[in-house]
Amino acid sequence: MQEFYSLIVKDSIENDVIEQIRKERLPLYIWGCGEIAHILLDYMEDKNILIAGFIVDAGFQANVKNYLTTTFDKLREVGIQYNLLMGHSQYEKMRIIKDKYDNIQNVFYFVSLCYGQYEPIPLDFYERNKELYFHTYQLLEDDISRNCLVAYLNTRISNNIEYVLDCFQGSQNYFRNDIYVVGDNESYVDVGAYDGDSIQEFLRECNRKYARITAIEPNVKNFQELEHFVKTKGLENIDLIQCGTWKENTLLSASGENQNFSVSECNKGETISVRTLDDIIDSKEISLIKINFYQGVQETILGGSQTLRRCLPKMAIAIGFDEWALINIPPLLKQIVPEYKLYLRYNSSIPAKLVLYVVR
Repeated sequence: MQEFYSLIVKDSIENDVIEQIRKERLPLYIWGCGEIAHILLDYMEDKNILIAGFIVDAGFQANVKNYLTTTFDKLREVGIQYNLLMGHSQYEKMRIIKDKYDNIQNVFYFVSLCYGQYEPIPLDFYERNKELYFHTYQLLEDDISRNCLVAYLNTRISNNIEYVLDCFQGSQNYFRNDIYVVGDNESYVDVGAYDGDSIQEFLRECNRKYARITAIEPNVKNFQELEHFVKTKGLENIDLIQCGTWKENTLLSASGENQNFSVSECNKGETISVRTLDDIIDSKEISLIKINFYQGVQETILGGSQTLRRCLPKMAIAIGFDEWALINIPPLLKQIVPEYKLYLRYNSSIPAKLVLYVVR
């Protein structure tokens, strides 16, 4: 126990990123134009911080709210000195980009940014819950997993991404990783299917050979895009289910947009139908479950406990969105299926991309 505690940093939190940016006089560009870049743009606009434009790869066409899009080479050619804000999840590239382009003054980043989780973990929160984190630490199967947990806590406490970068092994995904290999006869359940992005990855990794796909998505707009994706790809043996998931069949509040959509018991936002995984899957056999959203993961697992015991599926669970998930979810899975083995890996080099991989 003391060895684990000694690994957690007690140093002071890095300077507030917003305050650092406000002190600068050079133009600020966001590197990226995907979901994370849009989240950052909204956050910067909310803080009244001016964005000069977006930097994208050469040859990539993008239009972000009518902002200027450019490339690193173009900015160097015209001799513009500027600051850079990381707008994608490949934070390991920070270590080389400033050396490659000498007209970049500073590189700024947020260690946590999904679902509005911009603030670090207070050190007193960790101190109050360190025994629970140690319990999770004990449940993990290998040193890589334990290092990932320590790096997550150190990065979220100190606001210093270097801890995650030091243990990051390279990009992987829910279907291509060092814990399991997807086969050509998987019965895959995508909980939080969004617009089909994870299904697209699944199809690529299994070479479009599978037994069945069950895609669950509660948001109306996302579900429409999911339907369009399935139709465009001509997919067969796929069930599309528009609802949320929970520990019981009921009605709950939902809020957020796109990938930030989530359900909760608070009485805010729209009301949607939620069902248990046990009810949705019923007696069907499944081999793989992916869960990727912020609120309601623990309740979703509880609502699928019978299915987990019956089918013992492989699982990939996004667990890095907030500090509570690492406390609550691993012990719950071991309680439901004691023979499950738990691993932590970073799919990308930011805390929010920490994934719990589960195999029997």
